[in-house]
Amino acid sequence: MQNRDPKRRVLVLTSTFPRWKDDSEPRFVLDLCRHLSEHVDIHVLAPHTTGASLSESIENISVRRFRYFVPAWQSVTYQGGILGRLRENPWRVLQLPFFLVALWWSTLRLVRTWQPDIIHAHWIIPQGMIACLAAGNRIPVLCTSHGSDLHGLQSRTFQMLKRWTLRRCRTVTVVSRSMTDKVSSLASETPVEVIPMGTDLKLLFTPPGDEAARQTNEIVFVGRLVETKGLRYLLQAFAAVQRTRPDLVLTIVGDGPMKDEVRHLISALGQDGSVRLPGGMRQSELPDIYRRATLAVFPYADQEGFGLVVLEAMGCGCPVIASDLPAIREIIEPGVTGILTPPGDSAALAEALRQCLADAALRSRLAMTALDSVRERFDWPPIAARYAQAIENCIRR
Repeated sequence: MQNRDPKRRVLVLTSTFPRWKDDSEPRFVLDLCRHLSEHVDIHVLAPHTTGASLSESIENISVRRFRYFVPAWQSVTYQGGILGRLRENPWRVLQLPFFLVALWWSTLRLVRTWQPDIIHAHWIIPQGMIACLAAGNRIPVLCTSHGSDLHGLQSRTFQMLKRWTLRRCRTVTVVSRSMTDKVSSLASETPVEVIPMGTDLKLLFTPPGDEAARQTNEIVFVGRLVETKGLRYLLQAFAAVQRTRPDLVLTIVGDGPMKDEVRHLISALGQDGSVRLPGGMRQSELPDIYRRATLAVFPYADQEGFGLVVLEAMGCGCPVIASDLPAIREIIEPGVTGILTPPGDSAALAEALRQCLADAALRSRLAMTALDSVRERFDWPPIAARYAQAIENCIRR
């Protein structure tokens, strides 16, 4: 009997990753790696931070973390992402040269010692750029853009860096169809494939056992507290609706550089007693939030790469209102699986809230139709299989 070929070795570069077990940092890269590990060998390289191990195994995934500054002062990653951390404190830009050099050196060392078959870089800048520098012409690079790196960083210098990086990647994947034209405009000859992120819709993000237990007066938002998530428009809309529905409560789950600004806006709108700010939560805690909520609202103010939290809410049978953006339309069919409102329009959002809160039958219909839709398209096993095939194609190309 012929022996099977050994698994491909995939070095994953990312700046968003759980810092330790049960961390509240987004874990979609870890979840992808965990499901990919059925097909390939995975080694993850991520930034170090206070309290994290330099080397460990998380859910059977090998993780190496690199130091890039005085350990107690490292602060350009996590808790809102690199761009959010720089907006919060512009002086952190002084750490960036050290970060880039440390990422390059750590990648180069792993390329030489672990000898991966491919580098899978999450985000064009800085991971994709550094992957291309470290790999040279020896190792193929697959870069996944999640949206913020593609739609943001629009200065001439960053556009040149993105173009240089994308042209040197052997394959690029994007998480929504709306991103393909932008990638092609920067690197027309680089193959682009659309593969969204997935989520656990069979064991974790599932509906409540009894829909009658769902609240009738709680609105929930889950996401990073950054400007692009549009929280100010949700707070304005909530304040307008609450004038005639004083029983309403709004729960804002998340952390980020806008935390203090959000608190000030809540006070300015006179909503201190009606808005809850529990902070960031572990992924395992989110299903209970969605299962009890009347509505989940995602009022994105600007371009969004892919609304993973929208999927999670839908998987828990929670009706959803979100901003009408190209990537969100790939998840929500307006009026069928959710309600879409113009981004940045707090008056339209308030009207949508009133409509959904007043119509239990509408909420039920949206939730049930959405549940069937996302289960069929976005559960992890088929998504991971597509990434595994993209990795194999990239190596062979």
